[in-house]
Amino acid sequence: MGTVDVAIGVDADCVAGWLGSYGGADSPADLSRGLAAGNEGIPRMLALFDEQDIETSWYVPGHTIDTFRDEIEAVAADGHELGVHGYSHENSTDLSREQEDEILEVSIDLIEDVTGSEPVGHRASWWEFSENTPELVEKHGFLYDSSLMERMFEPGWMRKGDSWEKIRYEEDPETWMEPYQYGEETDIVEIPISWYRDDIPPMLFIKQPIYHAGYKDPEVTFSALKGGACRWTPALAEPTRQANTRRSRSTSPTSGRGDVSPLRAETFAPHGAS
Repeated sequence: MGTVDVAIGVDADCVAGWLGSYGGADSPADLSRGLAAGNEGIPRMLALFDEQDIETSWYVPGHTIDTFRDEIEAVAADGHELGVHGYSHENSTDLSREQEDEILEVSIDLIEDVTGSEPVGHRASWWEFSENTPELVEKHGFLYDSSLMERMFEPGWMRKGDSWEKIRYEEDPETWMEPYQYGEETDIVEIPISWYRDDIPPMLFIKQPIYHAGYKDPEVTFSALKGGACRWTPALAEPTRQANTRRSRSTSPTSGRGDVSPLRAETFAPHGAS
């Protein structure tokens, strides 16, 4: 029975989530939910993590930092990592390269102003990469990204330049029947995320564009998160080259759950905190 290293991430979307993603930008009622997340949710999460004596990684939109400065300073003061997560939780696929670059610069500066050091982690708003995102993540010197779902649990390497052909029904199939093309591997660690390990799909009620969930039993969500963290084997996926990364360990998916060791996500990246 081994030890499983787990990175717990908190996306502190707050008001920004409703401005950029959840269809509530024109709804004072929805925006008030974002205010509650910042004013009440953040302190409650911090109290829980303090009670359990664990450090976590928070991905914080710039809008959240500007709106809830005291609360985010408390997050950093408690020893949690702060990572970039857009400004207003905008979808990067709708941004020009210049817009995305500017948002990254502002977000980096805001976090550095809180912590005294540049953030090493990036998580795209919406968990969406634009065609420019990988190059910009590399340009700004991030040690890791945590936005994609190619691996189930273990870190891999972020690539740039992947390409694929969309189906073009008006054209001869021979023009688009092509395999997915892998791009160039970078030195940036990719820490996988998953909608199945996220609490928003089952727990957050959204009115737009269609009525969406928000009525699941929290115990069901908790059980899925608790169980899924340990039912795996490291043979599933390993980085193809060496790096100073912390790897999760387990003897086999059926040998027992083992001990769980919560770590800041930056621990898994080269030159990250130890």
